[in-house]
Amino acid sequence: MSETHKGEIEAIRALIAAVGGTCNVLHQVGRLRGSSGIPDLYIQIPRAGCSFWVEVKVGKDDLRPEQRAFINREAACRRWMIVGGVDEVIRVMRQAGVPPPCPS
Repeated sequence: MSETHKGEIEAIRALIAAVGGTCNVLHQVGRLRGSSGIPDLYIQIPRAGCSFWVEVKVGKDDLRPEQRAFINREAACRRWMIVGGVDEVIRVMRQAGVPPPCPS
């Protein structure tokens, strides 16, 4: 796990690219407009037929109320939502049947 939010996002992007997936970055630092509570990443892994949201949290970072509301709405729609970082993404990938790439 990285020590910074940006570092964790970059690590997740590299992991997803290594398995042939797409990592859509939605996080916008200092945004003035947009939908409050939208997670940082939306990941698609076509070969596994799965997609999921990731709200990246590092250290003592906690969810804001609007983020919790988004997560609850997605759960009601039976969608996968991850809160955390690379370790949590790897766990979900394994559940979806996608083994993480071997370290170089």
